[in-house]
Amino acid sequence: MKPIIVLVLINFVITHASVVRSTKNADSTTPSGNEAVLSETKADKKHEIYKTFNVNDSQVYLDDVLFALKNQNWSDAEQPCLERTLLMLHNLQNFTLWAVWDWDSISSEPEGLLYGNRFHLGNFDECMSAPWYKQHPELRTQYCLSDIVLERTVRAVKTAADPFNPYESALNVIEYESPIKRPLNQLTWGVCVPAVCEPRSVEKLTGVLLAHSHLGAVGLRARISVNDSCQKADEALHYDDLFYAFIAMTACLVVIVLICTLLNCKKKDSAENNFKHRVIKAFDLRTNASKLVDRNDAGTDVIYGMKFLSMCIIVNGHQYGIFNGGPVSNGFAVDKEALSLVGLFVLHEDIVVDTFFMISGFLTAVGLAKAKRFPNLIVLFFKRYVRLVVTYAVVIFYICAIYPYIGSGPLWNRAIAEDTKPCRENWWLNLLMISNYVNSENMCLVISWYIPCDYHYFIVTVLLFWFYKRHPGVGPIAAVLVLLAAIITPGVINYLNSLPAIQLFTFDFVSNPRGPKQFHLTYIKSHTRYAPYLIGFLSGYIFSRITASGNLKKIPRKWAVLGATFSILIMAVVTCTGPMFLWRSYDVLESAVYAALNRPVWATSVALLVMCCSLGYVPPCARPAQRGFARHVLLPRIRSRLILCLMLLRCSYDVNGSAVYAAFNRHVLLPRIRARMILFLMLLRRSYDVYENAVYAALNSPMWASGARVLARHVLPYMPLINDFLSWCPWVPLSRLTYGLYLFHTTLIARNVFVARNPQHSDNLNILTSCIGVIFEGTLASLLIKLFAEAPVLNMLNICLRPRNSNHGDNSDVENNRSNNVNDKTISDNGHFEQNLPSTVQVMSSKM
Repeated sequence: MKPIIVLVLINFVITHASVVRSTKNADSTTPSGNEAVLSETKADKKHEIYKTFNVNDSQVYLDDVLFALKNQNWSDAEQPCLERTLLMLHNLQNFTLWAVWDWDSISSEPEGLLYGNRFHLGNFDECMSAPWYKQHPELRTQYCLSDIVLERTVRAVKTAADPFNPYESALNVIEYESPIKRPLNQLTWGVCVPAVCEPRSVEKLTGVLLAHSHLGAVGLRARISVNDSCQKADEALHYDDLFYAFIAMTACLVVIVLICTLLNCKKKDSAENNFKHRVIKAFDLRTNASKLVDRNDAGTDVIYGMKFLSMCIIVNGHQYGIFNGGPVSNGFAVDKEALSLVGLFVLHEDIVVDTFFMISGFLTAVGLAKAKRFPNLIVLFFKRYVRLVVTYAVVIFYICAIYPYIGSGPLWNRAIAEDTKPCRENWWLNLLMISNYVNSENMCLVISWYIPCDYHYFIVTVLLFWFYKRHPGVGPIAAVLVLLAAIITPGVINYLNSLPAIQLFTFDFVSNPRGPKQFHLTYIKSHTRYAPYLIGFLSGYIFSRITASGNLKKIPRKWAVLGATFSILIMAVVTCTGPMFLWRSYDVLESAVYAALNRPVWATSVALLVMCCSLGYVPPCARPAQRGFARHVLLPRIRSRLILCLMLLRCSYDVNGSAVYAAFNRHVLLPRIRARMILFLMLLRRSYDVYENAVYAALNSPMWASGARVLARHVLPYMPLINDFLSWCPWVPLSRLTYGLYLFHTTLIARNVFVARNPQHSDNLNILTSCIGVIFEGTLASLLIKLFAEAPVLNMLNICLRPRNSNHGDNSDVENNRSNNVNDKTISDNGHFEQNLPSTVQVMSSKM
């Protein structure tokens, strides 16, 4: 009976100790690699009083941590941290609230590392917001980020053929680098430590915790560093002078605009046009807002839709890149998806930026061609600079003064410092338009490289056009030479430096865009991105010469439709071929040729689309019956198409199938396009599979023939839908807000990503939803900047450069009002990604 009672008592004591003293991973075994620690502990068993019980002869987790911490090399300056940490662990064993609270905010161990989860952040708010910090300041903690790099202690004998072989070592996966270049051997661990701890002490504590996790296995060595300052709990937020200066500037602008709007409303029936009235009207909110919806009469309305939709694509690309460069829990799945069909349309979205270069050059040429006399170059360049710099300066001021205070989180200080610090130090380089050449490693606002490029192109192109006007015989030769040099230059630089064909949105780039060598050599430099702008200028000049007679419809309908379709097809090919260099073997010559041609080809396709929509015979959309959708017309067409498809299915196994189709189609263009598409598919270099090739050989001809036939008979006759869609009236005001949206949208995306407390699941629908919200918020911010800062400054500049009339009679007042209306309308037609030129040309010509 006595043995039974003793056994029951022992089990009761063990169970009670397990519940009261339990901690994270309480019954985990001692990690391999700690044999020395274990033997020393066993030797001292007789002299040590355990506060926790041994379960199955294995040490409890906290005793291991306590022993490992005591045996670290602690300096005298680190002793306070050691004492507070040991006190926390002892109180944790007693299950004291403050200690359990602090320890509970730390992740027990890294999880999801092999699936691409790099950030293990714990509970940031729990660490920073304990309810007793004000009453008990001695219990204050701080949140620190430890960056860890895992390395082999012994080099592998040979590289594993398949790193994901489930029966091989996990080190093969940890060392594996996918084509997207997401490292699996790097992690960031957030820990909650006493406020007296220094970074060196935090590194030691993180090392002990890592050694007691499943990553403390034999064969791994950890390099741990705490590079960022820790965030103190309940630390007061101090606003600096820049913050108050921005608030004061914004308040002054709002007050001035509102007062001028009220004054102009009272004088709306007045016919006076003196200097005071023009100044009041320059700040009038309603007048500046009404200019946003004015259309131009140049016949290029499709540019409105192209600008805004292209900007939406850019925002989506940045949303996808910044989100997946931040804390995501399924990075492995994201990388896998990037190598699929989705990646073909995402990884090379930067090519869309060349659309704006092309449009800017196109409209610059249109504005210069319309000028009766060549304007003053110095004033022209100054007005262009002011147009670009106003919104630019406001956004930079916002990033320096307000941006650090609009969020918080474990990664917030680190992420925001990458933008705020360069802007506070190098803002003047941006305003001088030289940031893409001088100290580009610390460029303020990474996406702002576009602005100096656009300004440089404007100056060089206008000077070339001036030279052409002065020397008509030599000018075309100089233009051709400059165009060839602009096309060849990026290819030569790629060849000499053995760079990839393009700068892809891989993980190393989206997580640190200022880091890659190619970003500084070819991506942001003006001399490597000039070709699209020059192509746009040449196409705009051709457009102006064609439209000089007043008849805009110069291209027959058939050729306009085929040209628009061909341009869209080429743009799709350029977008999809870039990501293929991720899995293709590197060839320096091939990469150089692609780097030289992909952007000019894209710009040429965009220019062709604009020309076909603007100069082609594109009748307006009609009612269904007028389009041929009536029942008595549509049913016979459907029947004939079905018969055609059945005939073409038989052609798939016929040797002369392609010839029959070409004769039936009575056109040689489609078979040639089909041959090019087959060549394009061969670029994938897929491994040979006999069944796959047989299926493709049987289906490719009928599928292509059917698709081409449907396109030719059902889609191409109704291509006016594209023209009407791109010319839709809502695109007009939205296109004029694309400049502010471009400059502001990355701050919104980064704010939404880096306020996250834990890694988020990357989902395409979630990213798209966030992208729509960013577009809306960015457009609203752009509208506010436009109405309260940009438009008033540009109007005041126009007033200062406009000659004042000496007489103010009734007739002159009416005439001045008409001229002002014309000039105001022209100003409103110019966006920053447009020409920004007709107002300048008109003002200068009137001054002359």
